[in-house]
Amino acid sequence: MPDGTEPRPVLHHDPLDADGSGYLDRNTETLRNVGAATTGHDEDLTASDPIPMTERDEALCGFADQGGRS
Repeated sequence: MPDGTEPRPVLHHDPLDADGSGYLDRNTETLRNVGAATTGHDEDLTASDPIPMTERDEALCGFADQGGRS
């Protein structure tokens, strides 16, 4: 955040939530990322840290038939 504080994590799928942790609530990580993405500040986006696909995920996506995802 501009003041140096860490943005709050999003805990609900609701855009706004009474506890302040919906996607578009003030000071959430998602709202910060939306602002950065829509104003051309890609360098300010939260870095991606993807979870590897499980064997089930690969099978559902059709990757299992191809020897896994590369």
